[in-house]
Amino acid sequence: MVQRISFAILLFTAGPAAALLGTLEKKVLGCITDNSTAGSYSKLDAISPRFLLYDEPSDEPMYTIYWDRVGGPEPLRVRRMLSSVAKLVVVIHGFKETSDSGWMQEMARLRTSEDGTSVMLVDWREGARMKKAISLVRDYTLAASYVPMLGFALASLVRRLMITNRIHPDRVECVGFSLGAQIGGYFTKYLMEHKLKISKTTAGYIPLLPALDAAAPIFVNQGIMPSKKNVRFLEVVHTSASDGSLSNDAEGRLGIDKNFGHVDFYPNGGRQQPGCSECQCLHIFPHRIVFCWSRDDDHLKSCTVFAAAESGNGALMNLLLQGVFTICHHRRAHELYLEALRKNSCRFRGYRCDSYKKALRGDCDPRISPRFYIGMPFNRCKLGTACIFNVPTSSKPPYCYSLSSAQPSLNDRHADQRNRL
Repeated sequence: MVQRISFAILLFTAGPAAALLGTLEKKVLGCITDNSTAGSYSKLDAISPRFLLYDEPSDEPMYTIYWDRVGGPEPLRVRRMLSSVAKLVVVIHGFKETSDSGWMQEMARLRTSEDGTSVMLVDWREGARMKKAISLVRDYTLAASYVPMLGFALASLVRRLMITNRIHPDRVECVGFSLGAQIGGYFTKYLMEHKLKISKTTAGYIPLLPALDAAAPIFVNQGIMPSKKNVRFLEVVHTSASDGSLSNDAEGRLGIDKNFGHVDFYPNGGRQQPGCSECQCLHIFPHRIVFCWSRDDDHLKSCTVFAAAESGNGALMNLLLQGVFTICHHRRAHELYLEALRKNSCRFRGYRCDSYKKALRGDCDPRISPRFYIGMPFNRCKLGTACIFNVPTSSKPPYCYSLSSAQPSLNDRHADQRNRL
């Protein structure tokens, strides 16, 4: 059978890209620091975030809290629903997404199918959108600058709902993907700093924050990521791990490589995911032309390189060099998490590792750990021990390997992961 090869060629100039990058980075770092404060909420007027409430599996929300009405009060039926919830799950999307994104809607359907669980989808589409490919860096940087303000604004809204509807902190959870995970980090930070008197805990305010491949560009070089200090159980899934360094082979990775949760899962080593299209790129002339190809005609866009430069912020340059093929690795985080939430007998168990570097290499204990799996109930490791797991998955849905099925051995995974590093 003849394989079809798709091509993409892009002309660019390195100098302007590097200059633009430096200018934008200086602006955004004034907004994003670990000691950021809410600042003026009026800056969010430009993006008018919405907060959609679901109390049952449905395509339409029960109620939408618009930005200009975020001070309340809500209608009586909404207050009745909130005052009786067993659990309120806040879900936050990432860059180039909306509350209409498939995984957001599926999350709402899955969680509201649980008894007494309501879901709030945070929609900040106007801040998260990419206007056009050529403005990718500018648009991502602008989106990243909204992260602290969105976290603080969300925390203020949820805190008010907790007070007016007597929702105990133990009944609130948050799930975030990519930039949404970083927003979740600020959300839990602000809630922790402004605890209600009804909570006496000092070990984190709300019970759970699953951070699904938290965004690395801009944040990782500042050491900014969700903190275990602000939530009682921080579960992290890494699927496109990056150390923030410049990738010259157009394999830009968008997630964080270091472990920062109570439990960190590294599916298939955490850098690249099986089943995602691979592209090969070659610099024809230095700094001017990139020639990329793929064996999969459906992934021509995956070989598009938006811009490149030999200098500048490494994490942002990784973002510049990434295409749709990298988004596949990145998005696998919420795909795996959604599958973990579905009611089936399969659990995403893996091999325990002594460090995140060993997890990336697949250099882990060859025995499956039965107690820890993605989407698990609270189950911390003993104090002072690493809770890091390399989790093998299939290349297509269903991704989970049942322990009773032919799960690949760790030696097989070692060889495969090392070939991809």
